[in-house]
Amino acid sequence: MDKYAIPNKLPSKQVNILARRKKRITQKQGALQKKTSTKKKFDVKSEEHFKKPEFFIAEYRKAERDDKRIKRELMKNGIKRSFMKEGSLVLVLRHRGTHIASKQCITLMNQLGIRRLHQAVLLRMTTDVQASLSLIEPYIIYGTPNAGIVRELIFKYGFMKYNEKKTPISSNTQVEELFGKSGIICVEDILHEINTVGPNFDKVMKCIYPFILPNPKDGWVGKKGLKFDKGGIAGHRGDKINDFMKTIL
Repeated sequence: MDKYAIPNKLPSKQVNILARRKKRITQKQGALQKKTSTKKKFDVKSEEHFKKPEFFIAEYRKAERDDKRIKRELMKNGIKRSFMKEGSLVLVLRHRGTHIASKQCITLMNQLGIRRLHQAVLLRMTTDVQASLSLIEPYIIYGTPNAGIVRELIFKYGFMKYNEKKTPISSNTQVEELFGKSGIICVEDILHEINTVGPNFDKVMKCIYPFILPNPKDGWVGKKGLKFDKGGIAGHRGDKINDFMKTIL
């Protein structure tokens, strides 16, 4: 009968594997429970939180100032600005404005693709883009990026829409599947199309998500809402934006 008896212990190798697996499962369950409880506490806290009347008054005044500034800008300069050549490449970064009260400013930012703080986009300069940038200057930094900055943006922070998912731009196969019919078969072709603002620029950028960037390594130096030519951070920088982007990338 002893030869048919089931041993009391598994071999030590199997025991170790099962023990590690059990430990991983326990850790995952504990982390999930902690995350769920923290979320519930946050939800309860957020429901109890209320905003004072002073907050709404301040936001209303900000919205009024933004609207008046937009009207002044339109009356002073019209919709045409000559700071950048039409058809050139422009890099736009939204560096401030977590909460913006002016609906006009929000609409313009949504149209440009910078819906959130610290988002950056690459655009083809047109009359409409020029007008939009000039109207929301206190909230953005923009200028002409060089090929090196574009490369770092794509390789470090670039994501594209592939199979309905947000995917890092890292595979030539993915690029060929998306843009092969347009003669774009690798990441280098994407970089060339962007830097030259080629005929397929809009098609390529439509598949690339806005870049989500960190803060500068040494922090923000200067007043965020003041224009760059007046000693601040915001507004048009021309090719000097490349030096600024190096502090981020």
